[in-house]
Amino acid sequence: FDKYILVVSKRGCIKKTNLSELGIATRGTKGKKIQKIENDNTVKILTINKDYDIIITSNERVIKINTSEINLVSRDAAGVKSMKLNENEYITDMLISWLNI
Repeated sequence: FDKYILVVSKRGCIKKTNLSELGIATRGTKGKKIQKIENDNTVKILTINKDYDIIITSNERVIKINTSEINLVSRDAAGVKSMKLNENEYITDMLISWLNI
């Protein structure tokens, strides 16, 4: 199975990157930056294969996205908009749905 990192930001940007791009860190290393979007914070990072993800916003709206529909991008890429958010709305969480509904 291919393993991926799925990253979602507070402002709704989502991206899927190969887990192998991160490499192995040793103690005392700085690590690698996974998100390079100015004025935006990472909400959640998950390790996935091809399951469904649920993205929940502050206004209690929910969207279901099949991760196979998210293009694989490099660690340096910004990603894509996951859903249209209202002015004061933001992503609060992301979780894997194990049910194939």
